[in-house]
Amino acid sequence: DLANLEQQREEFAAEVAVRVRKWYQLLQVFKKQPDSVEFVYLANAAPHSIHFNPYNLEVVPHAEIRGATDYYTMSSQGVTHFWQDCTEFQPLESFERDYFLYAQTM
Repeated sequence: DLANLEQQREEFAAEVAVRVRKWYQLLQVFKKQPDSVEFVYLANAAPHSIHFNPYNLEVVPHAEIRGATDYYTMSSQGVTHFWQDCTEFQPLESFERDYFLYAQTM
């Protein structure tokens, strides 16, 4: 029923908010350490959800990325999205701005 669907959507939104806070905190750390050579792997936590959100990213170990066709890396230089045979790079500020624009539309 409609009430149950709305409850599921709200629960999913709360889970996404927790994940976004985690990677957003890392983004802020990387912005403050521009010479860092560290990076993290990110993957969409619910890539097949009816409530798909491209920013529903979670930090994952390299083992979970091996063989994947859709994942991200985040470093002090920016965020790189690897999807099938394509690669897209965005500086941190650009990724952050795009996230805020997306969030405003939702």
